[in-house]
Amino acid sequence: MNFYAICVIFLLLRSHTSDATRILGLFIHPAISHFRAFQSVLRELAVRGHEVIVVSHFSEKNKPENYKELLLDQEVVLTGTAPVDEVYAPRNFYIYYKEFYALMNEGTEACEAFFNSDHISTLFDLNKEKKFEILITEYFNTDCVLGLAYKLNITKFIGMSSCALMPWHYERIGLPQTPSYIPNEFVGFSSKMNFHERLVNWLVVTLTKIGYRYQQIIDNARVKKYLGDEIPDLNDLAKTTNLLFVNQHFSISGVKPFPASVIEIGGVHIKESKNTLPNDIQKILNNAKHGVLYVSWGSIISPTGMPEDKKQNIVNAFKKLPQTILWKWENDSVTATAKNIHIRNWFPQTDILCHEKVVAFLSHGGMMGVSEAVHCKKPTIVTPIYGDQYLNAAALKERGMGVILNYDELSEEKIYESIVEILKPSYKEAAEKVSNSFKNRLTSPLETAIYWIEYLANTDGNLIKSHAVELNYFTYHSFDVLLFIFILIFLPIFLIFKFFKSKKSPENERKLKIKKTK
Repeated sequence: MNFYAICVIFLLLRSHTSDATRILGLFIHPAISHFRAFQSVLRELAVRGHEVIVVSHFSEKNKPENYKELLLDQEVVLTGTAPVDEVYAPRNFYIYYKEFYALMNEGTEACEAFFNSDHISTLFDLNKEKKFEILITEYFNTDCVLGLAYKLNITKFIGMSSCALMPWHYERIGLPQTPSYIPNEFVGFSSKMNFHERLVNWLVVTLTKIGYRYQQIIDNARVKKYLGDEIPDLNDLAKTTNLLFVNQHFSISGVKPFPASVIEIGGVHIKESKNTLPNDIQKILNNAKHGVLYVSWGSIISPTGMPEDKKQNIVNAFKKLPQTILWKWENDSVTATAKNIHIRNWFPQTDILCHEKVVAFLSHGGMMGVSEAVHCKKPTIVTPIYGDQYLNAAALKERGMGVILNYDELSEEKIYESIVEILKPSYKEAAEKVSNSFKNRLTSPLETAIYWIEYLANTDGNLIKSHAVELNYFTYHSFDVLLFIFILIFLPIFLIFKFFKSKKSPENERKLKIKKTK
């Protein structure tokens, strides 16, 4: 190697390391499905030379050199822990309240576990060695980590949402909230709501925002207890957010009036299918003359709580079908003697969904699975259980590529009818249309996320912030302007009315009569 080549390599390495940013990732919610939505971004940042320190409950396999982990308690991880019969309930205001209350409790527990861990002192030590420049954290059910970011003097915040934005996330980024056509996560309506649905949507949005603000006040006291009284209001810290990444795309979730600081990265976790399946699974697919149905109800809901009659209804419905069934089921509580049913506790989901032999997907409606179904152009039967699954189910149905099969409708006949329905050509055509829109982007979701993170690293980030976050509610909605216009129009009318009314008063009329008699 000659001298000039050595100089070029040295300069390239020098420029690479000088642009490296030290990034702190705080992901304290103990749900693997949430963290998977962010994992690919954090990993790619490290691969590109940035120094990434991540606090989470989940370890990264084959970590890049610049990726450092600080693991939280593994015993609280929400994976396969909730029996489905304990979680599912028909939607109503009480259930909305229960889900909101459960989210707030989970946020409280996550904060306590985080602040009581040894990692707080470790992060202060790491920050003394070299300052953290950017915080990346999940925006979900608590903002307590923003207090630590303030204490560490991190001035650039990036929020990441693994699902649709919660009602309390809109104001912090200056995003107009319009319950007339944007359904919130709790209600699970489509964007085409009738009057009753719009009323329910408005009430749930308003009440959960008030409830979250109350929770923030409690979190303020908690953060000050651990970090000191100088920590500002968490709501004010949240309004300094520079960027917010949302794990959704308008092709699925609908068009929303996002400001420049909100970036859609739906499908960021999806890697292109390599079409290399394990030999035994490939053999099953090759022998499937009538196509394959893939069945998976996610990582958090445990199948052990499903009643035996419902399990048997599913098996009996599958037996009637000519299609081959690949069924992801986490334990051996289901036994199926039918030759067309293959049950395992794990499948390479994206590779299977993208296989040409797969004709439909039976899902619980989690955002990651829905994104994969859209990516792979697969019509989907959704059985939502809780949370944003209802919202995702409604979105697929609205786009013509999904059928909703409610949990309390899992009879043999209803399951069979839903499968027959989803296999109609119109659903496949709709899935292809949505998929084409989902995948037709200038850059991949991962490239988009990395671009904006590096953009923030190289700027102060203020030019992409909306001034709307600095306005109070009265000014933001122009109530002061409307009040001024109201006064401007109606005050003269009122004065004129009062003037003529005074002219017609009994006293004036009496004086007028006296004058006439004289």
